[in-house]
Amino acid sequence: MNRVLLTGTRQSVIDFFYENMTQDFDFLTSSTRARDIERHIEVYSPHIVLYCMNDEDPDEKINIEKIYRRLPHDRMFFGVAGIKQQTIESADFTIQKPINVVSVRQIMAPYLNSTEAQAVITTELSVSQEKEDSQKTVAPVQTGKRKHILVIDDDPLVLKVLREHLHEKYDVAVARNGNMAYRFLDDHRTDLILIDYEMPGEKGPSVLTNIRKLKWAQNIPAVFLTGVTDTTAIMEAAKAKPQGYLLKPVDKEKLFSKIQEILGY
Repeated sequence: MNRVLLTGTRQSVIDFFYENMTQDFDFLTSSTRARDIERHIEVYSPHIVLYCMNDEDPDEKINIEKIYRRLPHDRMFFGVAGIKQQTIESADFTIQKPINVVSVRQIMAPYLNSTEAQAVITTELSVSQEKEDSQKTVAPVQTGKRKHILVIDDDPLVLKVLREHLHEKYDVAVARNGNMAYRFLDDHRTDLILIDYEMPGEKGPSVLTNIRKLKWAQNIPAVFLTGVTDTTAIMEAAKAKPQGYLLKPVDKEKLFSKIQEILGY
C-alpha cells in the first residue's frame, strides 16, 4: 500500500485522512519539526509527504519552505492539503478545500507511481462519467484498455501541465529524474515515455538509454521534451533513437498528435 507521511498544523485535515482514506493509503503522522520529519522519512520511506496546512496562518508558508528544502526529492513528492485558493510554489501538488475522497484520489494518484492507484481513478471517473451521461440521456462512451504514459521531467510545473493534458485519455505516471523512473519501471510497464532532454544530473538521453537496457523496454517509444535548439545537442539526443521531439512549452495539439501517431489513438 502507498505510504503517506502526514504533518502540519491542521488537525481536522489530518483526521480526515485517517477517518476516510485508510483503505487507500498507509499513514504515519509526524510533528512539523524538520528533524522529526527526516527521521520518519528514514524509517518509513513514504511515497508522499503531505503537509496539512492552516492557511489562516501566514507563518505556515515559511515553515513549509524550510521542510521542502530538507526533503529527499529524488525519492518522494511533497503536497499541501487544506488550502483555499493560493498555490504553494514549492509543492508538487495542492489539495484545496473542500476536501473529499474522490478529489484526493484524483490529485494524488499520479504522484504515487502506482498503476493500481491509477486504476482506481480510472474506474471512478468512468462511473462518474456514466452517471453524468445517463442524466443527460446521452449514451456513455465506450473505451478500451487505456494506454500508459510515463513523464520524466525535473520541473513540477511541466509534470502538472502534462498530467492535466493527458489524464482524461491515458493513465499517467510521473518521475522527476532518472532514479525515480528506474524505480517505477522495476515494477511497472508503460507504453510511451515523454522525457525532458535537459535535466540536472543525468540528462534525458542517458536516462532513456538506461531504460532501454531493460529487456522488456528495448523498443519502448519515447519523445524528448526540449527547449534546446542546438544542432549538436539534438544530434546527441538522436543517438537514443527517440520517436520525436516536442519543444517546450509543449503545445497541447502537437502533443496529442505525436502520441496518436505513436500509440495509434
